Amino acid sequence: MALRSHKTQELKDWLEANKFGQFFEKICESGVETLDDLRELQTESDVMELAGPNGINMGVVFRRKFVRAVLSLSQSKSGQTSATSQDAPATTQPTPSPSNKTKPEPAANNPPKTADPEPATISSPKESSTQQSKGKGLTAPEQQALNELVSTIKEHTQQLRTSRDDLTNVKKQADDSRKELTELFDKAMGVLVMRKKHLENALNLAETETTQNLKQRVVDLQASAKNLLKVTALVF
Repeated sequence: MALRSHKTQELKDWLEANKFGQFFEKICESGVETLDDLRELQTESDVMELAGPNGINMGVVFRRKFVRAVLSLSQSKSGQTSATSQDAPATTQPTPSPSNKTKPEPAANNPPKTADPEPATISSPKESSTQQSKGKGLTAPEQQALNELVSTIKEHTQQLRTSRDDLTNVKKQADDSRKELTELFDKAMGVLVMRKKHLENALNLAETETTQNLKQRVVDLQASAKNLLKVTALVF
């Protein structure tokens, strides 16, 4: 138990040294309690399964740094293991006794063996995509998330552009309607002004004719009165 606690403290120290200390408890809850457990994650997919949404759910930036740090840690372990195997003493083969020695056959009968060519490694499209993503500093899931983000931004930009065009059309239709209403109002006011003038002219004409008729009637009455006075004077 004490050894386990010591190794867990080593894991905590490593996380804090690499700026991942805030994820210590979640990593332990996921079953990774020591650096050896962390070194068992040999591939990017293994690390992403721990750090991704189905694991401790790190942010995109932390996830990318965490993948690099863990893979570097795992590679350092592999390098140490390889170095240890190279430093191990070679086992000596027993020397055959003189009685068991066989005569060497002529070189013509034993042509030198040539090493078989190593088969060319063909990367799958998925591995090529992963290698390209690593070249850009992004993992394959991060590249996929980035592509989805770019696609969403493009979609929202298109929707915004469409909404802006619709708003422009609405404003244009409102301006056209306002202009048409103003023209109709001006036309109606023009008709009303002309009608007013016609009525005023008719009223003035009627007033003038009536006044003239009345004046003429007064003149006629005055002439008739004078004639009656003349006739009366002659009679009497």
